[in-house]
Amino acid sequence: MDFAELEAVEGLRWPWHSWPPTTPAAASLVVPTSVLCSPLQHPTAPDLLPLLPYAPLRCASPGCGAALNPFSRVHHGSARWSCAFCGAAANPFPRLLAPDALPAELFPTHSSVEYLLPPDPAEPGGPGPPALVFVIDAATAAEELTVLKDEVRRLMQGLPEGIRVALVTFAASVWVHDLGFEGCARVVVLNGERELESDKVGAAELRNPIEVTGGLMVHTESFEYEQFKSCFRHMFRREGTNYLNMNFNATIEIVTSKEVKICGALGPCISLRRKNNSVSDKEIGEVYDKVPTW
Repeated sequence: MDFAELEAVEGLRWPWHSWPPTTPAAASLVVPTSVLCSPLQHPTAPDLLPLLPYAPLRCASPGCGAALNPFSRVHHGSARWSCAFCGAAANPFPRLLAPDALPAELFPTHSSVEYLLPPDPAEPGGPGPPALVFVIDAATAAEELTVLKDEVRRLMQGLPEGIRVALVTFAASVWVHDLGFEGCARVVVLNGERELESDKVGAAELRNPIEVTGGLMVHTESFEYEQFKSCFRHMFRREGTNYLNMNFNATIEIVTSKEVKICGALGPCISLRRKNNSVSDKEIGEVYDKVPTW
C-alpha cells in the first residue's frame, strides 16, 4: 500500500518519510515532525477501516492508556498482551484470544480502526442531541431582517428531529425567546444598558472562537445575496440522512511512547487541560498547561 492509499484509509498525512534517529537530528529539522489528521474523512476503502462493536482495549499502566494495535505483543498462553508504547506486559485480554481468531486490532493491515462505543452508564440515554443557538441583531434594517427570518424559518423546517434550537435577538435589550412555549410569545428580556468599547464586537474579536470551533465567517453586504444564502444552507446540509453533516463534542487524545513529546496542535481545537508528561517544552499552537488532549 503506497502513501496515497494509506492516507485515504487512515485520514492521516505524514509530511516526512523517516523518523529522526537522534535528538540533534530532530532539533535540526526545519519543519517540525507533524501529522495532518482528517478525522471526519470518509475512507475510500471501508473494508480496510473496520468498525468494531466494542470499546478499545487500553493499556492499564498508569499514565499510558494506549490501545491494542498491530504492534502489540500477544501472549496466547496467559491471555495477556504487551503494550508497544510503555512496555507493560501484564495487560489482561478479556476476549477470546487464539492464534487463528485474532481481533481486528492486531491485523497488520488495520493500523487504524473505528469503534462503535457501547452506551455510557453515566449517560443512560446517550449523549444529548445537538443544540443550535441563533443570535440575531434585531436592529438590522427591516427588509434585511425579513430575508434573514425567511432563511432561518426555511432552515428550521429542514432540521432533523430532536435538535434543540434557541433564539436570541438583541438591539437596545437582549431578548431570549422561549420557543417551546405554545400558549403565547414568551421571552426573557435582559438589560442592554452596558456599553462596550468600539473595535471589541467586530470581526477581529470573533476570530478566536471561530478558529477553535471550526466555525465560519461570511462577509456579505446583504442577506439577500446568494453568497450568504448558499453558505448558510450549506452549513446545515443533510445529504439524505437524518443527521446534519456536523460533529459535536469530539475529543482527540494523543498517546506516545516516552521518547516522543507533543509540541501542540494547530486547527479547530482547544485544550482540555489534562496534565501528563507527554508534552514538549517547545510549544506550538494549542497546548495550554502541558496537555496533549483537545
